[in-house]
Amino acid sequence: MMHALHNRWSLRSWLSAMLVVTLLCLGLPVPAAGAEEKVVGISFDSVPSPFILYVEDDTELLKLWAEVEGSTSLRDVTSEASWTSSKSSTVKVDKGLLTAVSAGSAQITARYKGFTALISVSAEYLYDKVVLTRGGSSAELSDKLDIQLGEELQLDLSALKGSSRTDVTSDAAWSSSSTGVATVDADGTVTLVNPGTVKITGKHKGLSATVTLTVTSPYKSIAISPDRLMEFKVGDSDKELTATAERKTGESIDITNEATWKSGNVNVVTVEKGVLSPVGSGTTSISVTHLGITKTLTVVVRPSHQAMTLSGDKELHLQLQDAPVQIQASVSDTADHSLDITSQAEWTSSNVFVATVSSSGLISPKAAGTARITATYKGLSRDINVTVYGPMKTISVEKTVLDGFVGEDQQLPAVTGITLSGDSQNISKLITWTSSDESIATIADGKWKPVKLGEATLTAALGSRQVKVKVSVHDKPLALQSDIETLSVVTGKEISLPAVTVIYENGEDETVTDRIDWSVSSPNLLVRDDKLRGLIASRVNLTGTYLGKKITFRVTIEEEIVKLTVDPSTLELNPGRSKSIKVTGTYKNGKTVSLGSKMNWSMANEKIATIKGSSVRAVDEGTTLLIGTYQDRSVSVTITVVPKLKKLAISSSSLRVAIGAKESVTVKAEYDTGKIVDVTSSATWTTSNNKVAEVSGGTITTLSKGSATIRARFDGKTVTVRVTVR
Repeated sequence: MMHALHNRWSLRSWLSAMLVVTLLCLGLPVPAAGAEEKVVGISFDSVPSPFILYVEDDTELLKLWAEVEGSTSLRDVTSEASWTSSKSSTVKVDKGLLTAVSAGSAQITARYKGFTALISVSAEYLYDKVVLTRGGSSAELSDKLDIQLGEELQLDLSALKGSSRTDVTSDAAWSSSSTGVATVDADGTVTLVNPGTVKITGKHKGLSATVTLTVTSPYKSIAISPDRLMEFKVGDSDKELTATAERKTGESIDITNEATWKSGNVNVVTVEKGVLSPVGSGTTSISVTHLGITKTLTVVVRPSHQAMTLSGDKELHLQLQDAPVQIQASVSDTADHSLDITSQAEWTSSNVFVATVSSSGLISPKAAGTARITATYKGLSRDINVTVYGPMKTISVEKTVLDGFVGEDQQLPAVTGITLSGDSQNISKLITWTSSDESIATIADGKWKPVKLGEATLTAALGSRQVKVKVSVHDKPLALQSDIETLSVVTGKEISLPAVTVIYENGEDETVTDRIDWSVSSPNLLVRDDKLRGLIASRVNLTGTYLGKKITFRVTIEEEIVKLTVDPSTLELNPGRSKSIKVTGTYKNGKTVSLGSKMNWSMANEKIATIKGSSVRAVDEGTTLLIGTYQDRSVSVTITVVPKLKKLAISSSSLRVAIGAKESVTVKAEYDTGKIVDVTSSATWTTSNNKVAEVSGGTITTLSKGSATIRARFDGKTVTVRVTVR
């Protein structure tokens, strides 16, 4: 059919070409290729009726022609049209190419320039059915088949059409629903793999046939001999196992050579046809499988010895010009016995460019870099890391002065070498250290140990090159102390560094001001030549460090104070009472600042009064002088401590006297300290009626008949006496 259609389309194309040639010869116009054409209708190529396609058989190309106005020829618009199928699960269409998918019918629609063309297509199977047969037999195979592993199975597929029968085995598409149970080749050969159920399907021209296989093993079990835990030591000889399978019919057969043997870890043990070969220490399992039956056995491979050791440290540091270094390897089973296996071990280098190792453990440096040397012997292995350094032009030490404390080990300072190419490299591991006085400092394991108080010199050597480090051994300090906490510095002026004392663990102390390492929190404060110089007004922390201990001072940098004013300048207090002193400082620019708590105060007699911050506290009766300094200027305050008056007592509270009489009374003051003082002469005396009586110094003189109240006042308290004159 396709061939007939092709011939018709070829004829149409030839006729169209001839028409164009004829028009040209007659001088008639030919439609321009780029002109907008007007389609007046579309149609399919002539097709047989009914139009039948066969499932999964050859495809058919259905061409679509368009009739263009003004043209006597038809134009092929197959690839330009829009194609659809009413049922693509039956017949698919793509740009006119029809494919039958399943039996049934579908309507194919083509649309072009507003025109539609329809055609009905039927899809049928090429054959009536396909059937499975076994091993060339013509008998149709049932849909289920029981079969045992080890049996052979050849499936054939036949296509039936009426009474006609066609072998399509080699043309069929074969598939297995579970390749873990059985596989099938392109020629229908089935290979049984494991017990289970699987569907084998043969398909041809849309038709298929399936058989469900139930695969079983012909055996009940497998036995391994010897059937026990297999134990080896690395290096032991091989051991043989045998495997016996028991058929379901009862007889047993030796399957050692036919079975599949497998090791769970070939780095522990390998197996081939039942022969076990120990490889390395560990535990694994050995399995033997034959026709769906499996048996396993546990195998343990132990090290030939308990431990392996290499001479020297775990790290080896060499220079390129150094001689080769011999490493010894030994194995042991007990703490007091070892066996030298240096020549028997297998020696390898992870980087032979850097370092090589001989079969006898001789390590040779070859190039700068790192390598790992490994010795292996009967399942045991040990490593040693090798670092190779190039030649050094110079060496230098991180610190040339160190401090230490008796009994406390400290790390040796890092040593840096300069290579021939000018690069710096840490070569601390290459260095050999010595002490000038081991009674003061010793060296071991990359550390130096202070032994007793004193000084010694540690020398770091690399060949002929040396650097020296001075070490001082001290008592261990507890803390740093100073009498002051705050400092004031005038901009542009200098003051001395604060005195600092160290307190040692043994209770002793020592002034170490000149040994302190000073640092500041801001460049506004300069430390130089044991002096502090203020640069810019600010607040700065000054920190002193000595033997790992620190002390911090708060430093105020400010402009110069030109005047100090204190309030009050004299102060009277009762014992136990307190009062603050106000001090105002005046800068050069006229600004003022409150300095009461910032003053450096000193009390002449702290038994009478004390000061804390800017608060004065009275202690005992008396007079003392308080002096405060700030920026080399000072103020003073006279402090008087007097007892507090509790009450006044008068000798008589009332008098009855005649005119012209004189009577004397006394007044006594009682203080909170319990002290009683006669204050008659110190009191202030007054009378309520000087026509009746007068008073002076406690002496009352009566003048006329009547009454008067005489008052005595002292230190804010008052007492009275009532005088009646007859």
